[in-house]
Amino acid sequence: MVSFVRQYRYNSDMVPDRMQLQSICKRGHESFKKYAQRWRDLAAQVVPSMTEKEMIAMIVDTLTMFYYEK
Repeated sequence: MVSFVRQYRYNSDMVPDRMQLQSICKRGHESFKKYAQRWRDLAAQVVPSMTEKEMIAMIVDTLTMFYYEK
């Protein structure tokens, strides 16, 4: 068990950063609700944590023109 934890420990060290969040796009088959939840789950892991206002501004920046028209 200890060797398993040691081998895969790097996964816990790889928290997403703000640059990774900016590059996340909605998948073609994915609903907006699923995309927003996936994005929010990753945003919650960013260190240092983001403010709600910062998260809103960032997710809006990731949207395509289609959503701006709506």
